[in-house]
Amino acid sequence: LVVYSVLTILQNTVVGLRGVPQAALDAARGMGMTNWQIITRVELPLALPSIMTGVRLATVTAVGIATIGVLVAGGGLGELIFTKGIQRGLDLTPIVVGAVAATLLAIALDLLLQGAEWLAKPWVRRARAASG
Repeated sequence: LVVYSVLTILQNTVVGLRGVPQAALDAARGMGMTNWQIITRVELPLALPSIMTGVRLATVTAVGIATIGVLVAGGGLGELIFTKGIQRGLDLTPIVVGAVAATLLAIALDLLLQGAEWLAKPWVRRARAASG
């Protein structure tokens, strides 16, 4: 799961960093920023939405993959769906409970990460407060 997640996060990070406008980088250099300052104060903040999208996608995907981990004795919510539902003659109650629980977990983690992204972007909060 970790290796699979790293690929998604890395791809989105590269896309985000490549999407930083050249004008922003030139302005940062013109202001006398060092390479480290440009990375931390310009590139990463501008790439943050793309990076967080990768983190959110990797998290939700990991929940889904972990659910089917029961097939390799991984346990978890897949236990309800597969072992207690499918293997017992398609007993729908544990299948539905496991599927709903896995879905709610994925949604909750996604919302949590969305909130973390919002907290990590104070400039967006200030802009909204100033305009509203």
